[in-house]
Amino acid sequence: MKRWISLLMTIVLMFGVCVSGTGCGKEESLHILTREEWIAQLADSFGLTQCYDGTPVYEDVDADNKYFNEIQACAEWEVIDKTKKFEPEKKADVNFAIETAVRMIGVDRIAKSIDGEILENREDYIDYFNKNSDVKYISGQSLYADTANTLLEDTQKIYGNMELKQVEEIDMTDNVKSCNSEEVWFSADGKTGKILNGQQYSDGDIIVIEACTEYPEGKCVKITGIVEDTFSYVKPEIEEVYNSVVISGTYDAQILGIIPIDDSVEIESSDGTELTKVSCMTSDLTSGIIYVADDNKDKNDDGIDMKIKGGNNSAIDSAELKISYDGLVGTIKISDIQPTVDIEMKGPIVKRIDMSLKDKVKMSAELETKNKKKIQKKIPVGKIPCTIAPGLTVNIVVSLEVALTGKVNVTLSLDGVEGVSYKPFCTPRNITTFSNPSASVAVEANAKVKPQVKAEFAITEFKIGNIGVYTGLDVTAKVEQHDNKLTCVDATGYVPLAIFIGAEERETLLGKLGISYTYELWKKDNSKFKCNLHIENGEKVEKCTWNKEQEQATEEKNDIQESDEEREQAQAELKRIEKEMLNGECIDISSYYVVLDEGCIDNLLVVKLPEGYTQEDITYETSDSSVATVNQSGQITAIGEGNTVIKVRTNDQEYIQCCAVYVNAVYDVDFTPLINRKEEVKYATFL
Repeated sequence: MKRWISLLMTIVLMFGVCVSGTGCGKEESLHILTREEWIAQLADSFGLTQCYDGTPVYEDVDADNKYFNEIQACAEWEVIDKTKKFEPEKKADVNFAIETAVRMIGVDRIAKSIDGEILENREDYIDYFNKNSDVKYISGQSLYADTANTLLEDTQKIYGNMELKQVEEIDMTDNVKSCNSEEVWFSADGKTGKILNGQQYSDGDIIVIEACTEYPEGKCVKITGIVEDTFSYVKPEIEEVYNSVVISGTYDAQILGIIPIDDSVEIESSDGTELTKVSCMTSDLTSGIIYVADDNKDKNDDGIDMKIKGGNNSAIDSAELKISYDGLVGTIKISDIQPTVDIEMKGPIVKRIDMSLKDKVKMSAELETKNKKKIQKKIPVGKIPCTIAPGLTVNIVVSLEVALTGKVNVTLSLDGVEGVSYKPFCTPRNITTFSNPSASVAVEANAKVKPQVKAEFAITEFKIGNIGVYTGLDVTAKVEQHDNKLTCVDATGYVPLAIFIGAEERETLLGKLGISYTYELWKKDNSKFKCNLHIENGEKVEKCTWNKEQEQATEEKNDIQESDEEREQAQAELKRIEKEMLNGECIDISSYYVVLDEGCIDNLLVVKLPEGYTQEDITYETSDSSVATVNQSGQITAIGEGNTVIKVRTNDQEYIQCCAVYVNAVYDVDFTPLINRKEEVKYATFL
């Protein structure tokens, strides 16, 4: 009976599957791009898919053009000249592509770089690009599709590798009083503080403490009243603290320590050095604990340089965070944190914001659920506060989302650069580049493992904005047990990748300007890493070694060796079915096959009963309660992915009917979005 039900379910599922595939191959690579096609690709690589002003710039590009937004946005950012006509359908050449690529990188940004080159014309652009790319592009050559793809990769690489000269010009108001943690103490209520060591302050004074171990994000308050040595305070507006701010440069971030966010996270140094807990004050965490190493040591007992150091004058080279939660064990390591910023503000007016982060992220995890119970959990791992320049900080926030049934071992490594640029009257642009992506996986599970790294830039306590990246692994596994000797796992999966800017943040400068983007880079069809594995008894092999003929022979042998009791039960079942068919009497139900998503319900109704039976004589039961349950009213509840059979029988066991149930897994972890999404892109005017 089970075999017939299994066959029925297989047939039903086969009717619901459709696979299609197309490919252009060589013909596509030989396609010569038009000017509008190239600009659309260039704009898309920098997130310029929405324009600020909908009034057409060019006579020959109106709102009906499918690339209208990209062409308009590039005109706003001066990637293309605002001439009378754009000639969108004209064939593009390498000269046009390189000139617009360099303008997208930013001629001003290139001038501020360490090389400091001044580019004045197209010839300068081409020379600069060829000098900084891996390919020597031929001037005047037609822009073929494969050349365009290579050129886009080089554009992103040049942008991501660029380092800016360091410039800091900060003009504070007369009310600002700089101090340190030994001169002022703040209470946890966020409203009052005490003056220490005889310091003198007045109403209206603004106290500024730069980021340090005790105040990892810095502290900035405005005194509203003083009674003896106790004062009350509020948070000032940014224009009350700064007359003007100009900060530009590429910096090696100095990490102050690591702040745990969740109790399931252990903080360790990368080389095993013992860390100590120090009380600290943070704006959005309640733990008040930062982990630092011994300030009095530069080396451990073995003479190895410590990776993590504490105090105000020392740095952390890398940070390692261990997760341990209900069978989930993993490690996320962040290193080589190198922020690049170019910020100019005049009071409350933001003239430009250009910020990016270069870092290395390594993740390794051994994740397992008990009894194949599904775990769905977002684990806020930790915050890594860093100082960049005087008054400028960046906090690296790490979290992990898991949706898992079974067991998976995964390692993931990426070198990345994420960035965002803003200037008034332009849609913001973003870029994300990744190099050296690698991953390995051994699975016996369906799993989505999604680490997130977010960088929060701030001037003292004034948050400028945040940029971040989602990556991880999306894998589906099929497990087969052969003759109780060999376990085969066939796994397919990919590494997703998405960048977000200002997401869910309204208290930042970018957030107040309405800038919020989530932009996917790698999805299932274009991921840089895909896996298609066959694993036998935990070992990866090229192909399945199990002899199917041997398996069939074994199954036939087992069938022959069925016990007399099993044969008698099968014969009795056949006689019962024969009796029902001959007499025309059986239990008739509303459905014989049901497909549900996890958490959903359906009602299985009895349409007809054999003569002499009522609803009170009926019992419902399930063959696998981990997949679906059923109550005595016939309500089916989907529990977990898999197959089960709901049996409807009379209490005297004379009549029985079956309904096959298939439950789909539902994961709420969302690698948002599967297509580009723009949310509430609004821009305030400050000029």
